[in-house]
This record gives sequence, structure tokens and C-alpha cells, in this order.
Amino acid sequence: MKVTRLVLDDFRNISHIDVNFAGNVNVILGKNAQGKTNMLESVYLFSQGKSFRASRDRDLIRFNSVKSNLQMEFSTDKREQLYEINLFSDKRRRIFLNEVEIKKYADMNGNFYTVLFAPEHLNLVKEGPSERRKFLDIAISSLKPRYFKATEDYSRLLIHKNALLRDIH
Repeated sequence: MKVTRLVLDDFRNISHIDVNFAGNVNVILGKNAQGKTNMLESVYLFSQGKSFRASRDRDLIRFNSVKSNLQMEFSTDKREQLYEINLFSDKRRRIFLNEVEIKKYADMNGNFYTVLFAPEHLNLVKEGPSERRKFLDIAISSLKPRYFKATEDYSRLLIHKNALLRDIH
């Protein structure tokens, strides 16, 4: 699985960029605050359906813009594919894979894989096992979409169980 092209419009500090990637290894160079991490964040967004740095879509849209359009072409063993994400400041985002709209984030799992290791992930070593479990859950969910659903169901049931136990006392 390889990213072959990335097109970003009004994403973070990037007004427009159209990058074609080649071969097995690509190096992204640039001065500070030029958008290198933003490019990586956009690729992660296509994989996980969420940013690793922001919780709101509004924070992903370039200052003084009302929307952002992201496209990523990637190849798998089977074929070339096109992902598109449209972010809006005033309504829900829209996600498309090969021009077919994806309605649930869970349906993004298994289409494109990424594993992110950033400086803030040092908590994997410093903190307790819950951080390591969370990291592994995210990585496994990318490979096995049913695992994502199972962890969601488990979390929901755990919340209900704890609420019932509180109500009993």
C-alpha cells in the first residue's frame, strides 16, 4: 500500500499543495512551520478518520477559510484508489472512497493503513499499560475492522455495567 499523490486545499497552514510520491521512500524536507507535519496529519486522517493533533474539523481548516478539501491517491496490490475528505466549518465532513460516500468512520478501517509514532507517544513507555493497550487497539483496528467494532461494543457495555453497579448501591 503506497500513497502516490496527495492534494490538499486550505488544510491547516497549506493553501494548496499537489504532491506526487515516487518509489518506496520519500523524504519531506522544509523549514519549520511550512506544513510537513500537516501533510503527515492528512495521511493519518485518511487512515483513521481523525486527526492525531486536533479534535474539531474547524481546527483543520485553514484560517479565514470555511472548508478544506483533501485528496489522496494510493495503490494497493489490487488497484489504484482515490480517497477524498471534505471538511466544513459549519457542517459535518464528507468522506469518499472511489467516489462512494463513507457514512461511518468504522467503514474507513482496512482501506488504508498507517501507524503513527510521534514524540507524544513516549507515554507508551512512561505511562501504564492502558496507554499501550490503546495504541495497540488503534493499530489492530486498522488491520481488522471487526476488532474496532468489538472494542467499541466492549467499551459501551463496560459503561453500562458500571452505571448499573452504581445504581445498585
